[in-house]
Amino acid sequence: MDGAHVHGYADVSLLLPNAPDPTRFDVTAFSPSEAGASGALVTTAADIARFYRALLQGRLLPPDLLRRMLTDTVPTHGIAPPAVAYGLGVYVYATGCGRAYGHGGSALGYLTFALNSRDGRNQLVAHTNWNSFADTGIDQDFWTAFQRGYCGKPG
Repeated sequence: MDGAHVHGYADVSLLLPNAPDPTRFDVTAFSPSEAGASGALVTTAADIARFYRALLQGRLLPPDLLRRMLTDTVPTHGIAPPAVAYGLGVYVYATGCGRAYGHGGSALGYLTFALNSRDGRNQLVAHTNWNSFADTGIDQDFWTAFQRGYCGKPG
């Protein structure tokens, strides 16, 4: 990949046990297009924020379609925590400062997460270059810190 970009790392110890450091293996060359419905984007947090701002401020879809995208939702029932509902491509999150809209995404070595207010004025987007948090408890710590940042609360 040309130009500046983030390197992604993953624990591949089950796949490549003889790798020099299988618990922190550079997977930057892995194509995210291998991951099913992946958009396979190479983007920045600023690009993602700009997209959500345009979407939520009504610059990408007609008003009726945007309304349906945000209100025709179904409960997630813990399937995709911390989301409480999912609609037409957008998750609804309950935060300490009200509802937020967005989506996360991950591919081997990367995790991206975005929260946005309904008007697109309050936003927080994060990229990490590691996505193996599931068994560490870091996922809950990440959500807590992310929500505090989104809501403007120190700590």
